[in-house]
Amino acid sequence: MKTQVKLTRWIMFSMVLGVAIGYVCHQMAPDGNAAKAIAADLGIITEIFLRLIKMIIAPLVFATLVSGISSMESGKAIGRIGVRAVGWFILASLISLSIGLLFVNLAHPGMSMNLPLPGADASTNLKTSALNAKDFLTHMFPGALPRQWPPTRSCRSSCFRYFSVSGLAGSRELPRGKH
Repeated sequence: MKTQVKLTRWIMFSMVLGVAIGYVCHQMAPDGNAAKAIAADLGIITEIFLRLIKMIIAPLVFATLVSGISSMESGKAIGRIGVRAVGWFILASLISLSIGLLFVNLAHPGMSMNLPLPGADASTNLKTSALNAKDFLTHMFPGALPRQWPPTRSCRSSCFRYFSVSGLAGSRELPRGKH
């Protein structure tokens, strides 16, 4: 419990320090452009911190899932947990979509904006090729390992975790007397 209180105090101290630094920087800046320059300079610290967080999250999640799945005894348990996880993902998606739609319909964001529409010949530079079943299925299965870590590849990295754990589970030594 003592560690929790200590951590909470550090978080509160950091929040107050951030507000104080922001206030001092705002007071030191003679105009808006100078404030943006100061924010850009301080943004380097933010960028480094976020990159360090991203660097540790993927291996941490990978190790947690691998150890959790490898501790299960049967494939049925893994399948049951997988179905449950997919169910939770779908439920969370539906809830977040519902909340988003509710607030958009209540607040009507962007109603007062009068932006000109682009011409018919304007390019969006988007890949508009239709997604087909072959591309969808092959996209789920991993290729080289470093490409599996980005957060946009969560399904692919989950497949990699499942196959790596299955390989580890299959290579586990059998208990004595069960040969």
